[in-house]
Amino acid sequence: MKTKLLLLLVLANFSIYAQYTLIPDSNFENKLISLGIDKDGKNGKVETSSIESVTSLDISYSDIKNIAGIEDFKSLTTLICNDNEIYVLNITENKALKYLDCSSTMVYILDFSNNPELTHIKVSKNPYVTKIDVSNNLNLVSLDCNTTSISRLDVSKNTKLTTLNCSQNYIMDLDLSYNTALTSLDCSKNSYTLTTLNLKNGNNHNFTLAGSNFTENPYLTCITVDSQNYSNDNWSSLKDNVAAYNTSCLDGPYTLIPDPNFEKALIKAGIDYRELDGKVLTANILLITGVNLSGNNINDLTGIEGFLNLQTLNCKTNNLTSLDLSKNIDLTSVNCSENKLINLDLTNKPNFISLNSSSNPNLTCIKVDDPGYSLANWNTVKDVAANYSTSCNLGIQNSVFSYAVLSPNPTKGEITITNVSLEKANVYNALGQLVKSFTLNLNNTDNTINLSGLPKGVYYVYLINQDAASAKKVIVE
Repeated sequence: MKTKLLLLLVLANFSIYAQYTLIPDSNFENKLISLGIDKDGKNGKVETSSIESVTSLDISYSDIKNIAGIEDFKSLTTLICNDNEIYVLNITENKALKYLDCSSTMVYILDFSNNPELTHIKVSKNPYVTKIDVSNNLNLVSLDCNTTSISRLDVSKNTKLTTLNCSQNYIMDLDLSYNTALTSLDCSKNSYTLTTLNLKNGNNHNFTLAGSNFTENPYLTCITVDSQNYSNDNWSSLKDNVAAYNTSCLDGPYTLIPDPNFEKALIKAGIDYRELDGKVLTANILLITGVNLSGNNINDLTGIEGFLNLQTLNCKTNNLTSLDLSKNIDLTSVNCSENKLINLDLTNKPNFISLNSSSNPNLTCIKVDDPGYSLANWNTVKDVAANYSTSCNLGIQNSVFSYAVLSPNPTKGEITITNVSLEKANVYNALGQLVKSFTLNLNNTDNTINLSGLPKGVYYVYLINQDAASAKKVIVE
């Protein structure tokens, strides 16, 4: 009797202390139940012993949002979880994993560093994926990352790779020269970003037409290959008409970046993918719309003119003495405060709306398209000593206008301008609109203009003397 009672107690304790793995997602548990893996009913958990030996798991199309619990599937070699809504996929404990399909899952956090056995990875159609690191997956044979949001892909260590699909991304530079086993490549539709493609791996004859596609890359004009003749004879349908096969592509043209700190900032931002060499591929900067270069100890922004689609520029807190942005016609916003600027050219900016040029004590003239509009809208984002002009000549600017006096101010109509010889006086309202213009006599140092008829408010009288100019605020009562 005592022996029987002791046995019952042992069995009861074994039941009490059975190990479980929590499965917080009810749809994940439902799938495990339907697969016959979870055998103790719907309770938010599964016996760990039931999942430890599972080698293959297909939970696709199951409306799963949380895959927590997968870490205890220690023997898992195949995981298919595509077409769910899984944002975070933690497979760091699944060290035996060889095949992974997590396509169309909305995943945005991926870490393959602890899965050295992986041979097949499919992460396609995941728009939140911006980075893929397969440097630890030396056994990788197939990688499908099409239709994600990656801009850089390094597969130089994946020498067993045979199939790569990286189409419909934002990749700029694709080097496959180390992938000697490669037989299929689809890098199509990296639209306006892909500019360099190196396929010179010594084994181009292994390539098959099936699954390979280099088209719809309008800026890809040269493709590096083993043999120009072989590629032309066998791969003519794989490329765009603008592209040519060559054994040695010149990966230019380049835009010179003479300031090393400027180039370091571009490398850090992922815009310049090469070593510090005083230049950047022009194609890599053509489509950049915004760049933050603040606090990088930059002395010279030569090369910024190559950013032809640049819309926003932040270069505050550097050592710039001159900044010519006349070539960047799409600019809408510039912050160049806290520099050592003497010259600033903001001309040719039809859509420009925002400026901060404060804390540049030596900047006395800012070259713009419309000085009246600039003064009306950006008067508080510059130093007091700085004026807006269509043609800056700092020496004349300082000497001619420093003694000019406008009176009375406020005024009910007439204003006398004294102590300065003027060619013209243009008047702008607070919206930067030209409301009056006066032609004056350069031989006189006293001139009178009449603002009567204008509505009450703040106006800016723009004083012009040859190639020098200055704006003065007046109030009409």
